[in-house]
Amino acid sequence: MDFSGALKHLKKGGRISRKGWNGKGMFIRLFDTNPDRSLRSDGLRGSPF
Repeated sequence: MDFSGALKHLKKGGRISRKGWNGKGMFIRLFDTNPDRSLRSDGLRGSPF
C-alpha cells in the first residue's frame, strides 16, 4: 500500500502498521478531534493517548 492509500484507509476509520516497527502489534489510527463525535476505541489496549 502506498502512502496515499494508507491515508485513505485511516480516514475511513482503519488502522495501519508496518513491518519493522519496534514492538509486536503496533499500529496507528486517526482520531477525529471533533467534540461532537464519539470516540471509537475498539481494538485499543489502554488509553489512546
